[in-house]
Amino acid sequence: MSEVKLRVHFMEPRDARKGVTHINQVVMKKLDIASGDAVQIVGKRITSAIALPSYNEIPNDVIHIDGITRQNAGAFVSDYITIRKAKVKKADKIILAPINETNTHGKFANFIKNCLIGRTFIEGDVISIRVLWQIKNFKVTKTYPNGIVKVYKETELKISDKPLFKHESLPKIIYEDVGGLRKEIIKLREVVEHILGHYDLLQKQGIKQSKGVLLYGPVGCGKTLLALATANELNVNFFHIKGNEVMSKTYNEIVTMLVGAFDYAKKLAPSIIFIDDLDAISVNTRLAAKLLFLMDNLPARGVVVIGAINKPNILDKAFREPRRFENEIEISMPDKQGRYEILQIHIHGVSLTENVNLEKIAEMTQGYTGADLAILCRKVIVKALKRYFPSANIQEDIVPFSDLENIKVEMSDFLEFLNE
Repeated sequence: MSEVKLRVHFMEPRDARKGVTHINQVVMKKLDIASGDAVQIVGKRITSAIALPSYNEIPNDVIHIDGITRQNAGAFVSDYITIRKAKVKKADKIILAPINETNTHGKFANFIKNCLIGRTFIEGDVISIRVLWQIKNFKVTKTYPNGIVKVYKETELKISDKPLFKHESLPKIIYEDVGGLRKEIIKLREVVEHILGHYDLLQKQGIKQSKGVLLYGPVGCGKTLLALATANELNVNFFHIKGNEVMSKTYNEIVTMLVGAFDYAKKLAPSIIFIDDLDAISVNTRLAAKLLFLMDNLPARGVVVIGAINKPNILDKAFREPRRFENEIEISMPDKQGRYEILQIHIHGVSLTENVNLEKIAEMTQGYTGADLAILCRKVIVKALKRYFPSANIQEDIVPFSDLENIKVEMSDFLEFLNE
């Protein structure tokens, strides 16, 4: 059977969480696969996806897969994976387990099955579906028969009542959830990987290792989302310290919390410690000294500290000394293309009428942050829900899932809020 090795690259946000992959047409011909055929993807583990032609002309050795498929294949961006035509069986039955607490009543299970028809899976795969403004994550715990199976209308789908994790786990944010920051994603990834994985090389060269990265830019432009996606994609532990919130505590309470976070991060390394609103802590001389002491005493590798601030010039120069926050990445307001990508991400969970022009909306939303656009999309979705289900309790997320596929967002829904 023919097979090729391809280098993993990002997926466009609009195609994330759909179980598809984009491959160069020359490679598809070599593998004797047509658009819509299933391919077997082999990294550290085996998974599958539906092959589609690449977006544009891309190198023959590149494959576009999203973060969920990358996780299922045990592969990272820039890794090489093996691709071959898959031997697919019809799924008689699939059993899913929710990764977190979620509603698993019959109508919801039927809605999820309809989202999965035509897709392929193998036991152990993670499935991630955007439902309205939420992301629902499941794990395939059993398939009948075994191997790579395809979901059909006749397939029986069962969702277990018990989630895999009783407590809220790390949200499954992937790079494709971070719109308009492709260059920043690559830069942060390179810096974090460098800190986590190149200590031996740097030591031989006599270079002291940096331990921190500073993200700066306006509120709501994706600093937290970018840090979280990086932790997920690199499969490292994530510790989130919210500067503004901790400053409401006493000095001793804050120190205890900081020491605890750093100790756990070292114990569970590799880890990322993300300090949001770093400037809130830095203005307190005693706390700033304690935080820098903790950073200076981190092990040579295994832990990266990412700090987030709104304006770079408000941070004391001590934080920028060598081996501290000497790496800086600006996270700017999204441009038109960035806003278009963000709109695609947040409106992905519902259908759009033909007159919805997201490019036009991106043009009309100059000055909007990513957070502003997320709020806009949620308002639009709620308006569409109320039009179809006026009696539904939207605030409690109680909607008739059996009819959810019938909801359509109209251009007028966007214009109503944009003209406020």
